[in-house]
Amino acid sequence: MSYGLTGNIDSSVSSYLTGEIKYNDFISDNYASLKNPPNDQLRWEKTQTWNAGIDFSFLGYRVSGSFDYYHKRGSDLLCSTDVDPTNGVTSVVINNGVCLNHGFELQLNGHILEARNRDQFGINAYLNLSFNKNEIIYVNKAPSGGFDALMYGRLHKGYPISGLFSYDYAGLEVVDGMQYVMWRDHEGQKQNSSVTNDSFTVQDIVYSGTLDPKFVGTFTPEFTWKGFSLSGMFAYYGGHVMRVNTDDMTAEGSMNGYGFTTNIQAFPSSYLNYWRTGDASKYFGNGYASENIIGAADLYSKYGNNNVVPADYLKLRNIVLGYTFPEQLTRRIGINEARLRVQMTNVATWARNNAGKDPEAVNAFDGTNRNKAPRSYTFSLFLNF
Repeated sequence: MSYGLTGNIDSSVSSYLTGEIKYNDFISDNYASLKNPPNDQLRWEKTQTWNAGIDFSFLGYRVSGSFDYYHKRGSDLLCSTDVDPTNGVTSVVINNGVCLNHGFELQLNGHILEARNRDQFGINAYLNLSFNKNEIIYVNKAPSGGFDALMYGRLHKGYPISGLFSYDYAGLEVVDGMQYVMWRDHEGQKQNSSVTNDSFTVQDIVYSGTLDPKFVGTFTPEFTWKGFSLSGMFAYYGGHVMRVNTDDMTAEGSMNGYGFTTNIQAFPSSYLNYWRTGDASKYFGNGYASENIIGAADLYSKYGNNNVVPADYLKLRNIVLGYTFPEQLTRRIGINEARLRVQMTNVATWARNNAGKDPEAVNAFDGTNRNKAPRSYTFSLFLNF
């Protein structure tokens, strides 16, 4: 058993007033900008941890492993919050809230078929399972409004620290040629005002799930025979959610076409959906039609719960093939040990969502796509003289 108290700081902020010097190409001179407002009450995050564990082995170490249970209490949690803009800034980082974490981790090592010499066939397997649940139990400063409550990093009492919150999307409606983005309030009534307005309150937000996996597991089988070894690592992450396909919820353009767009760097193919479907209540209008959308602004409409999908996935992280040269061969040429190793990484991914998205290639909070990790190959030769 163990108990510990640790601290954590955010290196990007300070309790002191800080600024940074930049260079302006237009005036050919330096200028200063505010990087961090002063906050003399800013403190370290604190985490108190209780841990209890046991190590075990059976059948002459053919099966071994460990089991650990932990309970963590985090206080003075660092998060960003909005402030009165007349102070000169719109948000600051403060100590806000208390969080509880508890969970377990199980490690199992199995020598299923033991190879007593180089020529025998051997099978080993390694399994790791973990579960974590966290909950905010106290918040110093709650979100000021419904739209603020949707933002990343806001703390909500009774929910996970990485909880994902959305507005209840009620579809698109067309009235007199105008598109209305609809959402349901906490009483189930449809509304068409922007979620940035005061009419959208904290009571209207809905909890969509946590961005952090609750369950994590890895399984690594290994086979050996005549100096060869073959292994692969399977990794599973589950119990969490993400947003996807938020490009479908964006709209740009004007009577001048798309030439004056400023919000995105590249046009998504989803912009064609509006023109192809013939159903104005299905996809957001684009081009000149985008000026006739009433309701949630296109920059924020992606925060609807219609974009949230399960983020569970199983990934074959790597496959490793190795060969250890016979000792009688290496000693003849003055080498104590020689091994050849070939590894393939990011082999395959199986995702639970029906959008065909790799959760590791998506920004889980806003649903934007990231570059997918490419498959890579590594060749190595180990020599011990």
